[in-house]
Amino acid sequence: LRVVVTAQTRLQVLEIWYQSRANPEGRLHCFVPVRMVSFHDGLYVRGWTVNDKGTVEINRPMTLAVHRMKSITATRRYLDKDVHLKGKFPEENWYFGMARQGEPFEVVVRFFPPACSYVRERQWSKNQNFEEEQDGSVLLTLTAHSEYEVIKWVLSFGEEAELVAPSDVRKKIIRELQQNV
Repeated sequence: LRVVVTAQTRLQVLEIWYQSRANPEGRLHCFVPVRMVSFHDGLYVRGWTVNDKGTVEINRPMTLAVHRMKSITATRRYLDKDVHLKGKFPEENWYFGMARQGEPFEVVVRFFPPACSYVRERQWSKNQNFEEEQDGSVLLTLTAHSEYEVIKWVLSFGEEAELVAPSDVRKKIIRELQQNV
């Protein structure tokens, strides 16, 4: 973490060996960290992927999970501050989900006890709203970025959560549950 934080302040290029779920062997990323983000018990680094040789040029923004970083090497390459500023790194908007899959969308989830107290204790989205129901359940309305993350999040609660909206994502959850029976 110290190497990442130091590189962040200097816009220094790091060579990060990263092992993703999709690629268990891992691969090397040339990466300039811009900010660290804590999200649902995980620590992530957002930054620029850059070319691997010569003058540092931005490829695209990327988010890396710290726990998937297998090695980090600081290089002697730096991203020019003006290039970084012209790149207009995406600002945080505080919606649910790390991945950004198109336009944000509204999500409504019903939580049943005992998940209600856990859900009420956390900030899931900047514009979240809780509605107490007669049966003791709680309706949480929030804005999300990632359909995939919403599906996995709701399923992680088991019988203590039910996606109410959007209906197309609800249908995907139902299909996934039916396939796993």
